[in-house]
Amino acid sequence: LKYLKRDSVEVRVVDGISHDDHYLIELLSNMDRKEFLWHEEIDLKYKLHTYWQESAVKNNAGKWGYRETAKRLNCSLGGLSTDLAFAEALKVFPELKNQSTKIEISFVRYNFVLFKICVRSSAG
Repeated sequence: LKYLKRDSVEVRVVDGISHDDHYLIELLSNMDRKEFLWHEEIDLKYKLHTYWQESAVKNNAGKWGYRETAKRLNCSLGGLSTDLAFAEALKVFPELKNQSTKIEISFVRYNFVLFKICVRSSAG
């Protein structure tokens, strides 16, 4: 506590939660953390979106898409779509994390989208 410069820390103990529930609680708790690096924020959004998609399939709850995630995260659909595209680009080009902002990689993202279109066209 001295390291954190705090007198106390809030703790919640919950018995009997599943591994999936623990994962979701951890991800959502991280959202309360301030000052994410841009790539940490989009990675968190990507993980949450993927988790909710998989949960929907597992629970036969229908299709889960960007619209549902944007609503749950209270963010714009367009912004979420862009962030999830950036998250996909970071899987292929991890060196993009070295850029200081998302704006700096917009051109790279555009080329990544063109690359995906070309790859899909040549595969089909």
